[in-house]
Amino acid sequence: MPKTGHKKMGWILIALGIFFVLQYVLDWDFYWATVMIVVGGVLLVYAIVSGTQGGVFPGTLLFLLGLFLLLRETGVLDDPMEDQWPLILIILGFSFVITFLFRPQEWGILIPGGILMVIGLLFFLRNYRYISWHTMHDILRWWPLILVAVGAWMLLRLKHEPRE
Repeated sequence: MPKTGHKKMGWILIALGIFFVLQYVLDWDFYWATVMIVVGGVLLVYAIVSGTQGGVFPGTLLFLLGLFLLLRETGVLDDPMEDQWPLILIILGFSFVITFLFRPQEWGILIPGGILMVIGLLFFLRNYRYISWHTMHDILRWWPLILVAVGAWMLLRLKHEPRE
């Protein structure tokens, strides 16, 4: 294992140890979601502090999924999982977008991030009856217009960039 791997594992073990000590001292109820939040937070902080950016995606994903699950376990989000599952797609897509913010040269990661967020949002709105299956069908039928719009935006952006 490279030295950076040892550092990451060390930080994760320290965070987990602190979490379990605090759980015992403060008599917290045990939630695995909290472990996900702590590990994700440590990965994010480590990636930001070290400048490696390797832990941004897993850190964001674990942190947000842990937060989602903690809100479910504590009853803040009490709707059935059948209605809330699209939030997992949105969280996954958002993790890609956050990764792009740390590595803007890799703009290709915006594509899966955007797709997952849009699909998750559509299903979320459908599950809570803000849109109907008919509306979703219409949206899905016309999705190629998004490709046309993104392509036109890219061409216009290239046209306005100074040439070297």
